[in-house]
Amino acid sequence: MSGFITLERGIFDNFLYFSEPFTRSSAWIDLLLLANHKESTFYKRGIQIKVGRGCLARSMKELADRWDWSIGKVKRFLELLENENQIKTNVTNTTTKICIVNYSKYQEKRKPNGNQTETYNNENNDKQNKVLSFDLFWNMYPSKTAKKKCQDKWDRMTEEEIKKSLDSVPKYLNTKNVKEGFIKNPLTWLNGGCWDDEYEEAKPISQASPDYDSYKGVPIPEEVAINEAKRIKQPKPY
Repeated sequence: MSGFITLERGIFDNFLYFSEPFTRSSAWIDLLLLANHKESTFYKRGIQIKVGRGCLARSMKELADRWDWSIGKVKRFLELLENENQIKTNVTNTTTKICIVNYSKYQEKRKPNGNQTETYNNENNDKQNKVLSFDLFWNMYPSKTAKKKCQDKWDRMTEEEIKKSLDSVPKYLNTKNVKEGFIKNPLTWLNGGCWDDEYEEAKPISQASPDYDSYKGVPIPEEVAINEAKRIKQPKPY
Protein backbone atom coordinates (compact mmCIF):
# COMPACT_ATOMS: atom_id res chain seq x y z
CA MET A 1 0.00 0.00 0.00
CA SER A 2 1.41 3.38 -1.00
CA GLY A 3 0.48 7.00 -0.37
CA PHE A 4 0.86 9.38 2.53
CA ILE A 5 -0.95 11.70 4.92
CA THR A 6 0.21 14.86 6.67
CA LEU A 7 0.49 14.52 10.43
CA GLU A 8 0.81 17.72 12.45
CA ARG A 9 2.70 17.80 15.74
CA GLY A 10 -0.48 19.24 17.21
CA ILE A 11 -1.63 15.62 17.50
CA PHE A 12 0.36 15.57 20.76
CA ASP A 13 -2.49 17.59 22.27
CA ASN A 14 -5.16 15.07 21.28
CA PHE A 15 -6.58 13.30 24.34
CA LEU A 16 -6.05 9.89 22.69
CA TYR A 17 -2.34 10.31 21.96
CA PHE A 18 -1.06 9.50 25.49
CA SER A 19 -4.16 7.64 26.68
CA GLU A 20 -2.42 4.22 26.85
CA PRO A 21 1.08 2.69 26.64
CA PHE A 22 2.65 3.07 23.22
CA THR A 23 3.00 0.18 20.81
CA ARG A 24 6.25 -0.16 18.86
CA SER A 25 4.63 1.32 15.75
CA SER A 26 3.26 4.33 17.66
CA ALA A 27 6.68 4.82 19.30
CA TRP A 28 8.29 4.85 15.84
CA ILE A 29 5.80 7.48 14.63
CA ASP A 30 6.49 9.47 17.79
CA LEU A 31 10.21 9.52 16.98
CA LEU A 32 9.45 10.87 13.48
CA LEU A 33 7.33 13.63 14.99
CA LEU A 34 9.92 14.51 17.63
CA ALA A 35 12.78 14.77 15.11
CA ASN A 36 13.95 18.31 14.26
CA HIS A 37 12.91 19.70 10.88
CA LYS A 38 15.96 21.99 11.10
CA GLU A 39 19.15 22.16 13.19
CA SER A 40 18.80 23.50 16.74
CA THR A 41 20.83 23.90 19.91
CA PHE A 42 19.94 23.58 23.59
CA TYR A 43 21.73 23.31 26.93
CA LYS A 44 21.48 20.47 29.44
CA ARG A 45 23.43 20.54 32.72
CA GLY A 46 25.36 23.46 31.29
CA ILE A 47 26.45 21.46 28.26
CA GLN A 48 25.64 22.71 24.75
CA ILE A 49 23.95 20.03 22.64
CA LYS A 50 23.52 20.50 18.89
CA VAL A 51 20.75 18.52 17.23
CA GLY A 52 20.68 18.32 13.45
CA ARG A 53 17.79 17.99 11.03
CA GLY A 54 16.06 14.63 11.38
CA CYS A 55 17.47 14.08 14.88
CA LEU A 56 16.25 14.35 18.47
CA ALA A 57 17.93 14.28 21.85
CA ARG A 58 16.06 12.53 24.68
CA SER A 59 17.28 10.39 27.56
CA MET A 60 16.15 6.77 27.90
CA LYS A 61 14.14 7.79 30.98
CA GLU A 62 12.37 10.60 29.13
CA LEU A 63 11.28 8.22 26.38
CA ALA A 64 10.29 5.58 28.94
CA ASP A 65 8.06 8.07 30.75
CA ARG A 66 6.62 9.34 27.47
CA TRP A 67 5.78 5.90 26.11
CA ASP A 68 4.86 4.35 29.47
CA TRP A 69 7.58 1.74 29.04
CA SER A 70 10.47 0.49 31.13
CA ILE A 71 13.94 1.86 30.37
CA GLY A 72 14.99 -1.64 29.32
CA LYS A 73 12.17 -1.85 26.76
CA VAL A 74 13.15 1.54 25.31
CA LYS A 75 16.76 0.40 25.01
CA ARG A 76 15.77 -2.84 23.23
CA PHE A 77 13.46 -0.97 20.87
CA LEU A 78 16.15 1.53 19.85
CA GLU A 79 18.62 -1.31 19.33
CA LEU A 80 16.05 -3.02 17.05
CA LEU A 81 15.60 0.14 14.98
CA GLU A 82 19.35 0.62 14.68
CA ASN A 83 19.87 -3.00 13.61
CA GLU A 84 17.19 -2.46 10.93
CA ASN A 85 19.03 0.70 9.78
CA GLN A 86 16.07 2.91 10.69
CA ILE A 87 17.99 5.12 13.13
CA LYS A 88 21.49 5.96 14.32
CA THR A 89 22.08 6.55 18.04
CA ASN A 90 24.76 8.29 20.06
CA VAL A 91 24.45 7.70 23.81
CA THR A 92 26.26 10.06 26.21
CA ASN A 93 26.12 10.75 29.94
CA THR A 94 23.85 13.70 29.21
CA THR A 95 21.36 12.41 26.67
CA THR A 96 20.72 10.00 23.82
CA LYS A 97 20.90 11.50 20.35
CA ILE A 98 18.73 9.67 17.83
CA CYS A 99 18.91 10.41 14.08
CA ILE A 100 16.34 9.09 11.63
CA VAL A 101 17.92 7.41 8.59
CA ASN A 102 16.59 8.89 5.32
CA TYR A 103 14.57 11.46 7.28
CA SER A 104 13.92 13.56 4.16
CA LYS A 105 11.78 10.90 2.51
CA TYR A 106 9.22 11.26 5.31
CA GLN A 107 8.95 15.00 4.60
CA GLU A 108 8.49 14.95 0.82
CA LYS A 109 5.31 15.01 -1.18
CA ARG A 110 5.32 12.67 -4.17
CA LYS A 111 3.24 12.36 -7.29
CA PRO A 112 1.53 9.03 -8.06
CA ASN A 113 4.40 8.10 -10.41
CA GLY A 114 6.88 8.50 -7.54
CA ASN A 115 8.62 11.63 -8.78
CA GLN A 116 9.72 13.94 -6.02
CA THR A 117 7.98 17.31 -5.92
CA GLU A 118 7.89 20.14 -3.44
CA THR A 119 7.90 19.66 0.32
CA TYR A 120 4.88 20.25 2.51
CA ASN A 121 6.32 23.63 3.46
CA ASN A 122 6.28 24.66 -0.21
CA GLU A 123 2.69 23.51 -0.52
CA ASN A 124 1.73 25.65 2.45
CA ASN A 125 3.60 28.59 0.88
CA ASP A 126 1.60 28.15 -2.34
CA LYS A 127 -1.65 28.33 -0.39
CA GLN A 128 -0.47 31.43 1.42
CA ASN A 129 0.55 33.04 -1.87
CA LYS A 130 -2.95 32.45 -3.26
CA VAL A 131 -4.48 34.11 -0.21
CA LEU A 132 -2.21 37.13 -0.59
CA SER A 133 -2.78 37.42 -4.35
CA PHE A 134 -6.57 37.22 -3.90
CA ASP A 135 -6.41 39.98 -1.30
CA LEU A 136 -4.53 42.10 -3.83
CA PHE A 137 -7.18 41.43 -6.50
CA TRP A 138 -10.03 42.15 -4.08
CA ASN A 139 -8.50 45.43 -2.97
CA MET A 140 -8.05 46.57 -6.59
CA TYR A 141 -11.52 45.59 -7.84
CA PRO A 142 -14.07 48.30 -6.95
CA SER A 143 -17.17 46.04 -6.94
CA LYS A 144 -17.36 44.02 -3.70
CA THR A 145 -19.92 41.24 -4.23
CA ALA A 146 -19.85 37.45 -3.71
CA LYS A 147 -16.40 37.44 -2.07
CA LYS A 148 -16.58 33.81 -0.92
CA LYS A 149 -17.47 32.55 -4.41
CA CYS A 150 -14.75 34.73 -5.90
CA GLN A 151 -12.19 33.28 -3.49
CA ASP A 152 -13.29 29.71 -4.34
CA LYS A 153 -12.88 30.52 -8.03
CA TRP A 154 -9.45 32.08 -7.34
CA ASP A 155 -8.29 28.93 -5.53
CA ARG A 156 -9.06 26.88 -8.64
CA MET A 157 -7.20 29.18 -11.00
CA THR A 158 -3.74 28.38 -12.30
CA GLU A 159 -0.69 30.45 -11.47
CA GLU A 160 -0.68 31.84 -15.03
CA GLU A 161 -4.36 32.86 -14.82
CA ILE A 162 -3.74 34.61 -11.50
CA LYS A 163 -0.81 36.54 -12.96
CA LYS A 164 -2.87 37.57 -16.01
CA SER A 165 -5.73 38.69 -13.76
CA LEU A 166 -3.55 40.92 -11.64
CA ASP A 167 -2.05 42.43 -14.80
CA SER A 168 -5.43 42.93 -16.54
CA VAL A 169 -7.54 44.44 -13.75
CA PRO A 170 -5.85 47.89 -13.89
CA LYS A 171 -6.34 47.95 -17.70
CA TYR A 172 -10.01 46.99 -17.35
CA LEU A 173 -10.60 49.69 -14.73
CA ASN A 174 -9.22 52.29 -17.17
CA THR A 175 -11.74 51.50 -19.94
CA LYS A 176 -14.51 53.87 -21.02
CA ASN A 177 -17.34 51.67 -19.69
CA VAL A 178 -15.83 51.47 -16.22
CA LYS A 179 -15.11 55.19 -16.19
CA GLU A 180 -18.80 55.75 -16.95
CA GLY A 181 -19.85 53.46 -14.10
CA PHE A 182 -20.61 50.26 -16.00
CA ILE A 183 -18.55 47.54 -14.29
CA LYS A 184 -18.96 43.78 -14.13
CA ASN A 185 -19.28 42.17 -10.74
CA PRO A 186 -16.01 40.39 -9.82
CA LEU A 187 -17.40 36.84 -10.08
CA THR A 188 -18.65 37.51 -13.61
CA TRP A 189 -15.24 38.93 -14.52
CA LEU A 190 -13.42 35.88 -13.15
CA ASN A 191 -15.82 33.25 -14.53
CA GLY A 192 -15.66 34.90 -17.94
CA GLY A 193 -11.87 34.68 -18.04
CA CYS A 194 -11.84 38.41 -18.74
CA TRP A 195 -8.11 38.57 -18.07
CA ASP A 196 -7.71 37.46 -21.73
CA ASP A 197 -9.81 40.35 -23.10
CA GLU A 198 -8.19 43.23 -24.98
CA TYR A 199 -8.93 46.55 -23.30
CA GLU A 200 -8.84 49.95 -24.98
CA GLU A 201 -8.04 52.73 -22.57
CA ALA A 202 -10.50 55.59 -22.27
CA LYS A 203 -9.31 58.63 -24.26
CA PRO A 204 -8.48 61.64 -22.08
CA ILE A 205 -10.68 64.72 -22.56
CA SER A 206 -8.76 67.41 -24.44
CA GLN A 207 -8.27 70.67 -22.59
CA ALA A 208 -9.29 74.02 -24.09
CA SER A 209 -6.55 75.88 -25.97
CA PRO A 210 -6.30 78.98 -28.21
CA ASP A 211 -6.99 76.85 -31.29
CA TYR A 212 -9.78 74.80 -29.73
CA ASP A 213 -13.48 75.61 -29.85
CA SER A 214 -14.44 74.38 -26.38
CA TYR A 215 -18.10 75.08 -26.96
CA LYS A 216 -18.51 72.90 -30.03
CA GLY A 217 -15.71 70.52 -29.16
CA VAL A 218 -14.23 70.75 -32.67
CA PRO A 219 -10.58 71.68 -33.29
CA ILE A 220 -10.04 74.73 -35.46
CA PRO A 221 -7.50 74.28 -38.28
CA GLU A 222 -4.20 75.99 -37.46
CA GLU A 223 -4.26 78.20 -40.58
CA VAL A 224 -7.73 79.53 -39.71
CA ALA A 225 -6.65 80.24 -36.15
CA ILE A 226 -3.58 82.23 -37.32
CA ASN A 227 -5.60 84.33 -39.77
CA GLU A 228 -8.20 85.04 -37.09
CA ALA A 229 -5.50 86.22 -34.71
CA LYS A 230 -4.05 88.58 -37.35
CA ARG A 231 -7.48 89.99 -38.08
CA ILE A 232 -8.08 90.77 -34.43
CA LYS A 233 -4.72 92.61 -34.14
CA GLN A 234 -5.39 94.84 -37.21
CA PRO A 235 -6.59 98.40 -36.29
CA LYS A 236 -10.15 99.24 -37.14
CA PRO A 237 -10.59 101.90 -39.90
CA TYR A 238 -11.99 105.27 -38.81
